[in-house]
Amino acid sequence: LILVGGLMLFSLIKKPQIETTLIQERNPLYITLSDGSIRNAYNLKIINKTHQVKNFKISLLRPNFGSLKIVNHDENNLAVPAETAVDFRALVSFSSQEIAQINKSETLIEIVISDLASQEEFKVSAIFIGE
Repeated sequence: LILVGGLMLFSLIKKPQIETTLIQERNPLYITLSDGSIRNAYNLKIINKTHQVKNFKISLLRPNFGSLKIVNHDENNLAVPAETAVDFRALVSFSSQEIAQINKSETLIEIVISDLASQEEFKVSAIFIGE
């Protein structure tokens, strides 16, 4: 009984306070913009399980080129209220020259979400689909 109680206490203490997911929007898979660049849309969910508001900065980690934009929000200061899950629409774009550097029809992208207060980082990845 003590062993089971200890394991439950340990799992509660080690439970993550922030959870993140990145899911690609499937319809359409990608958009070719008028300048020839290719853009994918993603649903970024940040769950704040703490009792205070958290502010995050979001950036594209891999590949180190391309652009990341959060629709209707500032990528350098995303506020997530306490004990709340917030969905953001993220747009990742690569120019035609950058797509040629990738040299594949699919590549793995990685986004880093940094807590501005604690400097803790959370990484999420997804597939980028293009021509």
